[in-house]
Amino acid sequence: MSYTARITYDTDNNIDFKIRPSGEMITNRQERNINRAGSGLPEFINLYGDTLIEVDAFFDEATYRDLMTFYWSWARNGNYFSFAVDNTDTVATTLDSDAAADQAVIPLTATTGLAVDDVCTIIDINSGKREVIVIDSISSGVSVTADADLKFSFSSDDIFKHFNYFPYVYFDDTNFNPQRTGVLDTTSQLYRTYRFKFVEAFTAGYFDTEEGVLEL
Repeated sequence: MSYTARITYDTDNNIDFKIRPSGEMITNRQERNINRAGSGLPEFINLYGDTLIEVDAFFDEATYRDLMTFYWSWARNGNYFSFAVDNTDTVATTLDSDAAADQAVIPLTATTGLAVDDVCTIIDINSGKREVIVIDSISSGVSVTADADLKFSFSSDDIFKHFNYFPYVYFDDTNFNPQRTGVLDTTSQLYRTYRFKFVEAFTAGYFDTEEGVLEL
């Protein structure tokens, strides 16, 4: 079994390729300093948090050429792009008013592309605070209702997205050298493999749903 993942860059250039579920790893990490007072109590100074996405991909020669264009013309220059583990789950929108803790309704700017049972993440664009929810019902164009009450409150303009969709990432490798390793399962065509490493880093700002990137 494999998933069809998607990279989207420069607004509307899509590249789809296969990834194996066993090759997917998403790591949440926090950079911080710890100071200790004279009493021994620690003081945590959070510098920034981000998410590291690693996936084992395989693709044919035509996709390899598309990926080379993406790398040399876009990614290696540090430009941001989006990555979806599943190319059918690519929603990233915003809250259009506040969502209070201890209730389940989440008002959204748009609901197109969302479905019942989708796993989604709400992100506070100022603090980076996140909460993962499962959609129980949808009021089209208005809101979604989670299958459990929210634990935290969120504000208008905070981000709401599919859990495994990352609308704001950059390439974390210093090289791009996919290796030719064999043939696809259903054809005799050669394919290449590569372990992609992307980093998602949210900072204070707002999400631009038209361009698909955070404006900082």
